[in-house]
Amino acid sequence: MYAETSNPRQQNERAVLISPQLKGPYCLRFHFHMLGTTMGSLKVYKKSSSTRTEVFSINGNQGDQWYMAQISLTGPEEFQVIRKRLFD
Repeated sequence: MYAETSNPRQQNERAVLISPQLKGPYCLRFHFHMLGTTMGSLKVYKKSSSTRTEVFSINGNQGDQWYMAQISLTGPEEFQVIRKRLFD
């Protein structure tokens, strides 16, 4: 999946990706590139039942390179992964 963040994006726009229901354990691995003085935030949540837990967060300019993030997702119940990108 890919979320373009360049112009013509407007302040406070959001890109949201939601997985289907999963049952762990899982390893979520993704790459991100966050360059620019108006860079917003990237957050990843694990949602199970009515509980939403932030499992990854990064904000602002991270320079002109790609990074890899890896998150272990476990638990006895089904869950969804929600990725949000807020544009500043």
